[in-house]
Amino acid sequence: ECSYSKRYSLPPGVCFSKARVAFYFLLKNMGLQPGGEVLISAIHVADFVNMILLAGFKPVVVDLAPGAYTIDCSDLEKKINDRSVAMFITHLSGYVSDMDRILKISERFNIPIIEDCSQAVSSRHNGRLLGTFSKAAIFSLSLLKPVCTLNGGMVLSSDNELLSSLRRENAKLARPRKMPLIEEAVKNIIIKT
Repeated sequence: ECSYSKRYSLPPGVCFSKARVAFYFLLKNMGLQPGGEVLISAIHVADFVNMILLAGFKPVVVDLAPGAYTIDCSDLEKKINDRSVAMFITHLSGYVSDMDRILKISERFNIPIIEDCSQAVSSRHNGRLLGTFSKAAIFSLSLLKPVCTLNGGMVLSSDNELLSSLRRENAKLARPRKMPLIEEAVKNIIIKT
């Protein structure tokens, strides 16, 4: 995780069993108003909606920009209200949303951004790596991702206090049993072959 963080010029990240687990704990530790709305890109892993609900928030889906796989910033602005607590921006397949405009929206409404960079490890916006525009970024490290460790997810952030909270949460989790990990490795070898 240190090498990964260095690539982004950020403090060492926090690894979890899956990106969705990382997202859940991120939501729980950002100090967000309970019961608030999380604005989420229209295309994402369905379990992210489940994590929003499990963490006690309401997902609000934001449309894609016409003819694109990026978030529609006009629809994002329309969906913001006094219950909005976070924006979850998915950079699907490395397609980059208009981060300049998203940052302006975030600042104007004082709503933190979380980036999903699972498929955008090397993608940049105006020379800046995706994952560095937000309060925190999550990365899936599962099969078919640019960086694959079979399972796993990671949170990167410049907020050391947030990272410390996530480390404390992670320390409470049970360590995985070996047999399911071996089964996952065999399954992934078969898929790759």
